[in-house]
Amino acid sequence: MNKTQAEAWVAEITKLLTGKTLIAIGHTCTGLHIRQNEVFDKAYFVEHGETCSVAVYTSYGVMTGSQIWQVKPDERAVCCEIQDPDCRYLWAIVEPDDKGELWQYMNKMQKRLWKVK
Repeated sequence: MNKTQAEAWVAEITKLLTGKTLIAIGHTCTGLHIRQNEVFDKAYFVEHGETCSVAVYTSYGVMTGSQIWQVKPDERAVCCEIQDPDCRYLWAIVEPDDKGELWQYMNKMQKRLWKVK
């Protein structure tokens, strides 16, 4: 992703996850890792010449930066993929969403991020 996209992802992830309790799931070459009761600290990006990677830092620690991110409103989660090695990380929001407000927000967030070039 480029710097404009990375800045947008950092802003959106920060707004979405700040103050939320999370379940983090990592699927890596060493297996499936699930961590409950994580707290979001910050999102940031790192430039690699013409491209950027976005990373998430939680109470557990930092996840390796990725250029491939998705918003998953139905799962109330954001996730990323690292292609080498093949790893996937997902942060799901624990708080209930009885009125569907979080789903609506995430659906709009997803559409905003699709527009960023």
